[in-house]
Amino acid sequence: MYARVTPFKMNPGTREAATAKMNESKNQILSLPGMQQIYSVMNEDGSGYVVAFVTD
Repeated sequence: MYARVTPFKMNPGTREAATAKMNESKNQILSLPGMQQIYSVMNEDGSGYVVAFVTD
């Protein structure tokens, strides 16, 4: 299993819209080949990380 950590930066005012989009897309993302789990974390300033766990 591998973990991919992807940093991101977005406007702090778009947090709710981004969270809704992530929740809407979660099943589609998890259906990708090898995808096991995904996590997203964001600070108050809009910076954050997406962590994806995949098998080979």
